[in-house]
Amino acid sequence: MKDQLDTMDVHEHAQVLSIIRKYTEHSTKTQNGLLISTDTLSDECLTEINSYITFLHDQRTRMSEDNKVRKSYERMIQ
Repeated sequence: MKDQLDTMDVHEHAQVLSIIRKYTEHSTKTQNGLLISTDTLSDECLTEINSYITFLHDQRTRMSEDNKVRKSYERMIQ
């Protein structure tokens, strides 16, 4: 899960933070961002984050496939 979180953009991180904030307010702010101990997160919270990560992966896959189809149509038109 950490590797997938590391590849997210700022807006996606904000969405993950909003999920975490539903379950806990415990965090430490640093120069590099917020630190949140995963030991304090409930299984429900981790499940919701994992569901969000799965959703993002599915959307990226769909967008990639759509772009391939779109490019093939562009080649047919030219």
